[in-house]
Amino acid sequence: MYDFDGDKDLKKRFFEAIENGDVQTIGGRIRRTDGEMIMLNESNLINNVYYDSQCTLDENIFNFGEMYIGSAEIEVILTNENINLIKGGELRLYFGTETIKNKWIPLGVWDIVSAEREAGNIFKIKGYDHLNRLNVPVNINLVGAVRMEFAMIQVAKIAKVEFAQNIEEIQELAGDKINVINGVWATHYLETCWDEVRAIAQFLGCFVFANREGKIEFRKFSVSPALKIPPEKRFSVKISDYLYKAGGISYTDQRGYTVTYTNNEQNSYIIGFSDNKYIWLTKENPEEVYMQHLRRIVNDYNTIWNRFCKWSPGTVEYYGNPALDVGDMVKIEDGVNDGNEDTNFLITHISWQFRGPQTLISAGSPETETVSSGTSGSTVSSYTTINSVNNISVVEMKTYTEEVFGTERFVAKTGFSNSQETWIFADCTLILSGDGLVSASVWIDGIAQTLRPKITLHNGENSTLHFTLPVNISGGRHNIQIGVRGNADISDIQAFVWGQEVTEETPEITDDSDYIYIKNDGATTVTSYIGKSVFPNIPDDLGGGKTVCIEKNSFSDSAIEKVYIPDGVTEIR
Repeated sequence: MYDFDGDKDLKKRFFEAIENGDVQTIGGRIRRTDGEMIMLNESNLINNVYYDSQCTLDENIFNFGEMYIGSAEIEVILTNENINLIKGGELRLYFGTETIKNKWIPLGVWDIVSAEREAGNIFKIKGYDHLNRLNVPVNINLVGAVRMEFAMIQVAKIAKVEFAQNIEEIQELAGDKINVINGVWATHYLETCWDEVRAIAQFLGCFVFANREGKIEFRKFSVSPALKIPPEKRFSVKISDYLYKAGGISYTDQRGYTVTYTNNEQNSYIIGFSDNKYIWLTKENPEEVYMQHLRRIVNDYNTIWNRFCKWSPGTVEYYGNPALDVGDMVKIEDGVNDGNEDTNFLITHISWQFRGPQTLISAGSPETETVSSGTSGSTVSSYTTINSVNNISVVEMKTYTEEVFGTERFVAKTGFSNSQETWIFADCTLILSGDGLVSASVWIDGIAQTLRPKITLHNGENSTLHFTLPVNISGGRHNIQIGVRGNADISDIQAFVWGQEVTEETPEITDDSDYIYIKNDGATTVTSYIGKSVFPNIPDDLGGGKTVCIEKNSFSDSAIEKVYIPDGVTEIR
């Protein structure tokens, strides 16, 4: 929970204001890419302000050592702003109440990833928190002693992030039995900054989140309830009819060796993780090395591993308190057994909307995971296995079924985006007829790939050329083109890009500065496009006039792949 900079009186007054239904206020600022500031308040912010934070990959299954990229969305009225300078900038939001003047609670910091016009001067802006910056490669091939402090320094430098804790504070999280300041805990760097931070979090028995100042913070789960939520403050509540209790840890190393430590308490769950570079084998009694570390995580901290700590998984929709954070424990009053008992509720997912409901989710374990033994049917163990699964998505390319000649001609192309480094697969099937050798090529971001599939056509008969090209690409926006060289007629072509979390490129908002145009009697004609977007969204209004006409050569000197034409355009000449 937000600590109000240690001001107990301010915390008390804030909670009283929330409980009394004080009028909420909100503010913030956008820092454009050129450093200019756009101040946000209730004169230009619409009520649709929303943010989301989570500390488990699956909102229904509890585990530690996990990371989740939080997001924020706002709708704001902007006039005479260059929208291209907002994307890539920074969003900060603050919360306050009417009776506590000039005492703002920071809600968070987000990197702006999109800015789209909704209607008129209303823009929807979305940002991701600084955990998203960790999706970058480390590119350090050192093999040798790697101390945790040095790993954190490298991550901060490479990913351009700041950690909330220094190595001494990390030592406090680790406890006295493990020396993270002087100890050598790894022999190599992992592939990405994300992997490095997640490995440290697993080692510490923490979760990771971007805090209200945008800093990367390791945090233990709370044990004592920070807040009580009475029935009159809830819109709805759905509580599971079982209590979740973490009673042990199972660890599997990279060679498949598994060791489990448990406090042997009935009706408790064993949490599993694997292949952590900070927990490594020695030649002497490796199982004892594992046991020592797992025992420390389970028993040495007064955290959720405490044998008396348990909670009810479920979902609560609540009037809201923006001081709450993921990892906080709250108490749901009159929540179980026909409303006669209270229950603890560990917040593992929180979403909040300004002047709207706050949704709190508490993860647990699927009830089907319970394993029973013997005639008594008592629960002996339950293993929660966490598998991170990325969505496989497909983007269809725009294709051209025409005759091709000796020189290369592009017959398929598209733009796409992916949030982090991943493998993609360009898959293409061509139905060809002709005579002689025909070859295909794949171009990604203007670079020809080495694969050049070929086929020899005979006497005009139909033949099929199919190929799949795997390519490892960085996160960001990309374009792909497929070319064909030779004498042939293409009667059909199907081409796709598929991979993890790949999405089709969406049109980018453009403004007056991206066009040369003529305005006449309130009607605007576009004569030339001078912007940089490969998928521009032509504004409904240019230069104060309604966009009604586009000259057909307006985009002939540009590198666009697609263009979004507004409904008001009645002529292309």
